Parts: sequence; C-alpha cells; structure tokens
Amino acid sequence: MVAPGGPAYAAACTTSSHCYGEVYYYSSSQLWGINQGLNVSCLGPVSSPSSNFVTQEMWLLTANSSSAYWVEEGMAYGNPQGSKRYFFWADSRPNGGGYHEHDLTISANLKQTYDDYIQWNGSGWVVKRDGSTLGTSTRNPGQSHYAEAGEELTVNSGPAAGKSTYLYRQMSYNGSWTAGWGGSITVDSPPYGGWMSKPYSADFYSNCSFAAVTGDEPTFESFTDANAGAAVTKVVSDLAVANGGAAPEAVTYVKTTRQAAADLTSQSNVDSDQPVYLATFTGKFTGKAAKKPHGSPVPQGTTMTAAIDPATGRITDWGIEDKAANLAALGPVRHVTK
Repeated sequence: MVAPGGPAYAAACTTSSHCYGEVYYYSSSQLWGINQGLNVSCLGPVSSPSSNFVTQEMWLLTANSSSAYWVEEGMAYGNPQGSKRYFFWADSRPNGGGYHEHDLTISANLKQTYDDYIQWNGSGWVVKRDGSTLGTSTRNPGQSHYAEAGEELTVNSGPAAGKSTYLYRQMSYNGSWTAGWGGSITVDSPPYGGWMSKPYSADFYSNCSFAAVTGDEPTFESFTDANAGAAVTKVVSDLAVANGGAAPEAVTYVKTTRQAAADLTSQSNVDSDQPVYLATFTGKFTGKAAKKPHGSPVPQGTTMTAAIDPATGRITDWGIEDKAANLAALGPVRHVTK
C-alpha cells in the first residue's frame, strides 16, 4: 500500500512470492568467491515490518549450484528486526543444517560503500565485510558456479535502492580476483533497474519516492533472567507466525552464549559471543521471512530456533530445520507452556 501517486506494479510481491531485481552470473568453471561493493541509498520503511522485509544483498549457490544450498550477505529492513535496518548473512544446507540467519549491526548506515565477500577457505564459506570476518558457513559443500546480486522484496511498496558495484569473482582457490560478472539482468517490476556499467556494476530500486504505510510493529525490550520466560515466548511467537506457523504451545530455552548456540544449531562461526537465550519450539514452518535466492525453494521444517540477546531483546540468530536441538548440552533447560 503506497501513498497516492504511487506506481502501477507488474508483480505482486508477498511473503509467499518474493520479488527480485538482480544481476546473475554463471560460470562452467568453479567459483571460489564473489565480491561486491554494496552501496544502499534507501531501505525501508515497509508496511507490517513484523512480517515483511526488503534487502540489498548478494547470494552464492553452493553444492554444484543446487538451488537448495546457498550463502548470502547484505543489508535488510524489516522482519525479524522490525523498523530497523540491519546487516545480515544466512545460509541454507538441507544436509542436516536447514536455513539459518545471523543478524548483525542494527541501524546500518546508508550511502556508504561496503566491501562484501563470500569466499571458500578450504573447509567452509567465509563471509566478510570491509576486511572483517562476520561468520563462516560450515559443512556447506564447496562447489559453486552461480551467483546473484541485487534486491529482494516481500511487499510491492517496499522502498529500496542500492548499487552492486565493483563486481568481482575468484576463479581459483586463493587465486586472483577477476573484475566483472558478465551475466544477465532480471527485474520483477518491482524491483526495477539494470546495468550501470556492464559487467562491473548495476543498480536496483523500488518506491523510494513513495511513502510506505507502517504498522504491526514488533517491540523489543531488554529483559532479565527473572522475566526471561515471558520475553523469550513473545519474541519466538512473533517469529513463528511470520514463518507460517502458529504461536507455539510450548517453548524450551537455555541461557548460553551466542557462539555456543550457533555451534549447536547452525554449526556456523559467528562474530560475537555475548550471553543469549537459545529457544527452540516445534510446529509446521514455511520460511516466509527467510531471505533466499531467486528460484530457490522456501525453507521448511518442523523445528525453529532463535538466539535472543537479553541486553536488547532482539534476535541475533534464527533458523528452520527438522532436527531438534539438544539444549541440555548447554546447561539447565527451562520450559514455558501456555
């Protein structure tokens, strides 16, 4: 829903059918890494930020470019962080790992070029920004031939505008970087866009001159151990509903640290290790809030996990899979039931 005078849309963007504007790159030879200079000039607000999101990002399909395996990195606005911009990275690996998203700095700056990398290190895919390692996707098969960069929307009126500049690729392990992707452009209208300088940079945009209607705003508050049960239950209930499930009847959680929680759930390396509450709950979930490459299957599973920072009340990491996490391995387990 946009202000009067908004554009007519060719696509219908929803949480069940995401819209994309992207540059594609395919190589018959193996890709060992991709790189872009990400410059976002507009991102958000979106209507119903408890369920909708917009992103500017890049994706790398792994496991011989299987559509179900990938690593991605970028900037987003909306779910699961509400009316905030934030950096994130995520991966999907149905070989026992499921889909896992790692949300990073809140209120990411606009109109600044960030140097983003996804690169194979011999045992996993390392995710970097401006030379700093944000995380590592482990147990994710190393063969890759296909990459994308651009914009993803779950709502037509989602404002976003960004440039994928300095597109580079690494064609040998620890080898030199080659400029240009040389692929094709696709847009769902929205997003719109195209090449700025083929094959080195492209831009994509949606609605940045129009006002989005907000509402359904989630709230996040710090909490203590004494009220952790109620706080954790509220956060995971919103997350479950945003991913096609019902608010859980029962939630199990444990107090731990962020890296220990990631070791147990996603088996990923993350970039901080503050105290978190790791919660798990079961149901039937479809990853409507999952960021994913164009054409890839929507993550699904019977178990969701969420790591929540009590200092902010916000989710730091969340995932969908079919394997139950053994929270008892991290400490005393607590239970909340309706």
